[in-house]
Amino acid sequence: MSSSKNTIRSVWTLALIALLLVIAGCSGVDIGSDPDTPTDQTAVQPIPEKSEKPVATASVESDSTQTPTETPEEKPTVTATPSSSINLSTEKPIQYQKYEAFIWSYSGALGDRNVSVIDSSVNPSNESITITYLLDLENLETQDFSLIRIYAFLAENYRTDTFESVDESYVPERVNHRAVLERDGELYRTTYVNESMANKYLSDEWNDIRYWAEFIQTLEYGPGSPHYTPTATEAESS
Repeated sequence: MSSSKNTIRSVWTLALIALLLVIAGCSGVDIGSDPDTPTDQTAVQPIPEKSEKPVATASVESDSTQTPTETPEEKPTVTATPSSSINLSTEKPIQYQKYEAFIWSYSGALGDRNVSVIDSSVNPSNESITITYLLDLENLETQDFSLIRIYAFLAENYRTDTFESVDESYVPERVNHRAVLERDGELYRTTYVNESMANKYLSDEWNDIRYWAEFIQTLEYGPGSPHYTPTATEAESS
């Protein structure tokens, strides 16, 4: 497993850090807009997947009890626009801008895996970010693996990359996920992944299945899910 992870990490260093650096000169991140594109735009080769990665067929009735089964998956392609540096402005707190930069990179990489991020927020006071994305009920585990594995490899790249413009201070300790079935739809479920979980995965203490299982333990259903159980207060007011 270590050798396959090393292969992925070397390519992530080129692809995902470059994706972050596209926001050079910007004071903030707007998920829905396109940044200015430098003329030296290049395409990064397809990212090899870990050979043992499981991809599951989802069971809508019970996300939290699914058991992934291995099936083939096409290797994704990440298009990166290289840039020389990230310029942090004085218009917003520096840490706020760093987390915005991470959101840009994280959301872009998720988009390459067909996970559409439609909203995001930053909370530097508790070292977290929150993204809202469109949940695909037919590909729950595929999306789950993208959410947790991209966070882990991005975090590792930020900590070890040689670019002077990024370091581990850009990595939020926790990433919260809000899933909806459609834009402006009710909350379907929430999950999160944090630095401790990612580190256990990167160090091979956890394999893919264990990493995913721990992630699923954070799942809570929202009002948009048929599995949602209202609180006592909500039940009384309805």
